[in-house]
Amino acid sequence: MEFIFMLTHHDVTIPNALQVFDEVKDTGLKCIGCKDIGLKLDQYKEQIIKDRQEAEKTGINGINLLLYRYTDGSQKKLLEATKKLKVPLIVAGNVANFDQINELKENNVWAFTYGGAILERKFAKDGATEAQIRAVLGKL
Repeated sequence: MEFIFMLTHHDVTIPNALQVFDEVKDTGLKCIGCKDIGLKLDQYKEQIIKDRQEAEKTGINGINLLLYRYTDGSQKKLLEATKKLKVPLIVAGNVANFDQINELKENNVWAFTYGGAILERKFAKDGATEAQIRAVLGKL
């Protein structure tokens, strides 16, 4: 499973993204991302699994699912439905602890993203961003 470190917090690229990139570029990360702006919560409502066959026909390389923002308590049901996908799945949006990483590993998710949880220093006693990244990589 891959870990994609997003240089974002609250769905917006952090102002010091280049500085943070310099801090973590030698940690062993393969994927780092950013974005200009985030979407409004009502725009996250997930039809992509339902429409997976149509999406796969278009030749997409993978699907990004905001699994933990799916707020009605159906995350496990939705994750189970993703097993029908024939393309890699990336889980993003509120992935925030090691239990979730284990759940994603058990369900053969190709990759997941962390941004805010790293920047909020949720994974390592040493508060440095590099230590946070290494703690997550150590769980893979």
